[in-house]
Amino acid sequence: MSVTFFLVNTATDAIVEGVEELEVNVSNSNAMHLLRTLGFNTEELSGEATGEIFLGAVMLAQGIAPADEGVPMHELTEAEKRAMPLGALFGNATVIECGRHPGYTDERLVQLRSLAEVANQRDLMVVWG
Repeated sequence: MSVTFFLVNTATDAIVEGVEELEVNVSNSNAMHLLRTLGFNTEELSGEATGEIFLGAVMLAQGIAPADEGVPMHELTEAEKRAMPLGALFGNATVIECGRHPGYTDERLVQLRSLAEVANQRDLMVVWG
């Protein structure tokens, strides 16, 4: 499962075409990490923000977030599974977190900033889900 960050026209509620190269697609666990880094709610992996708000969140994260040392692949604990959206559905299943390479957050913030700058310039919404 994954989450995509994309642009929506506020006047028409239509997905903006011609900027697909700016869309950012990440795994659910990485989306939770990025949304936490940006200061957004992670209870649901869907939401929206104006270009201005999203750009501000990205710029703040880039300014204050510590260097991303990455996360090694590991099996999730019961507490980690319960903390995930729909985590109760995992039951006794083994869930593997595939991790993130060092610098992942910084790379994704650069991509999200490009998306946010276009949204801000064109009065669009950044939407994720």
